[in-house]
Amino acid sequence: MADDPMAGERFLKVVGRRSAAPRSEETVLGSPPNTEARAAMTRMANYRPRVPKGVYVYASHEEANRDWGRWRLATMQANSRIAPSPTTRDQQPELKSYVVRVVLADSLTASVLSLEGLLLTKDGLRDKDRADRAVLALGKTRDR
Repeated sequence: MADDPMAGERFLKVVGRRSAAPRSEETVLGSPPNTEARAAMTRMANYRPRVPKGVYVYASHEEANRDWGRWRLATMQANSRIAPSPTTRDQQPELKSYVVRVVLADSLTASVLSLEGLLLTKDGLRDKDRADRAVLALGKTRDR
């Protein structure tokens, strides 16, 4: 048997392995959400997808790819305007010399870090950083 104390229900059989979502002790049905939950709901409500809603019909894959690239670039630009983390903010002055402009498609351009700049961001101890550093170093040696 499984009980749901919030709803006051008792279930004779539960099918599946999914467990109930964790609830804090102060959660009461019918009460307004706490400050943390309200902040999370506000963040979700302010989320703006970069792809306009609608059904799109294209004459070719190139047209579709161009629009997708434009929307993806808009997302990257919007995300780059978000306040950087403290470590990124500390690294920015030394990384500015490694920024290059790249033409993506038609008139779409983006600022990205060169391989040398990316290598400077991968000096962490995580396994992923070490793997990224190895791949970037390999690409750097191939470019020469």
